[in-house]
Amino acid sequence: MKRTIVGLLVSSVILGPVACSGSDEEEDGLIVGGDNDGGDDLVGTGSRPGQGGPGKEQDGGKVDLTPEDLEAIENAECTGWQGEGESIPAILELVVDVSRSMLDPAPGAGRGTSKWDVTRDALKNAIDSLPNSIAVGLLLYPNVSRRSGSGSDLSCIDTRKMVSIEQLGPSGSPQRTALDDAIDDATIDQYTPTHDAYSYALNEGLEPYGGEGQKFMLLITDGAPTQPLECGSTDVNGVPTDPIIETVKEAAANGIKTFVIGSPGSEESASGEDMRPWLSRAASEGGTAADGCSDSGPVYCHMDMTAEENFAQALVAGLGKIAGQVVTECTYDFPSPPSGQTIDPYLTNVILRWSDGTASLLIRDDKDPEDCTEGWRLTDDNKIELCGTSCDQAKADKGASVSLSFGCSVDDIPITK
Repeated sequence: MKRTIVGLLVSSVILGPVACSGSDEEEDGLIVGGDNDGGDDLVGTGSRPGQGGPGKEQDGGKVDLTPEDLEAIENAECTGWQGEGESIPAILELVVDVSRSMLDPAPGAGRGTSKWDVTRDALKNAIDSLPNSIAVGLLLYPNVSRRSGSGSDLSCIDTRKMVSIEQLGPSGSPQRTALDDAIDDATIDQYTPTHDAYSYALNEGLEPYGGEGQKFMLLITDGAPTQPLECGSTDVNGVPTDPIIETVKEAAANGIKTFVIGSPGSEESASGEDMRPWLSRAASEGGTAADGCSDSGPVYCHMDMTAEENFAQALVAGLGKIAGQVVTECTYDFPSPPSGQTIDPYLTNVILRWSDGTASLLIRDDKDPEDCTEGWRLTDDNKIELCGTSCDQAKADKGASVSLSFGCSVDDIPITK
């Protein structure tokens, strides 16, 4: 069975026999912590990129395979059982400002088009484009009218309308429908209790979710929070933002990254204060700062939409960029080995099968895995991750698939040199 994940297919994984060298620690059938000292007892003496066995450092790279090479890998003496890889899904909680200021006109949009009109359509399109494996939840805030109040857990936010995190599933699934309906039914009114909204979505939505995967928050707001935590007294001139930033920082310390989008209006609050620096600090503390950014601008660390001539286009592009960072289809769990067997990550080969029928062997990068561009690396938590360029190429080729072969070193494989 194959699973489509944003254009990248995860196909069969070939398992090799019990690993026998270069490792000193075994966890759940996975041998980790191999001896990479480059000693004389290493397997292989070839000269192509990434040569060597489990004790030999590899330096990344890619080797294009002929059909004969591919068949040789699949039928190599050290290759045996077959299984399937397990891609790592992402978990995303959306926290979106629907306060009354979101009814203001959207820059670059047609007459009568509000910032919420643009945000609504961009959100729906972004969710539509996400893979089925991603788990998504949504809290629109405050999502109450002046007349009705919330009648929920928080007096300033209708938490009853929060869409709990679940995997998206296929088109038309209950979760996709629930998200779509919640966005369509949003109430655009009231003030801006950003701290309560972020904290509630984090503590009651994202943190309790038990599914596996990297967790992310996405905050979209047009700037100034006007109510402190616990639905404190409203101040249209804004309230202190340091407590919100501290909560974002605590989330990051627990492995939860926060993306921040500042909609038009965040450049100036009701009191005339520029709100972009606090949004920038939130992104920095949330672990998603843009390269070369500064909290004082002009390049802020969050996604600043205030200078964009066309808010709709900028928001679509921004959400697409975030989706590209959230979607983790380039990271895979090692499959469970057959009973009584083990898998040595240092005897692992990764094959990219392109949509045109060709294939490439990706080489593991041990020398500089944090900065590898082509090939793959072993993550700190013992997962397979395609490097930057290889990941981008795999995602760009919507028919590409990934196969994993376990049990052979690179030089055990009889491929064309």
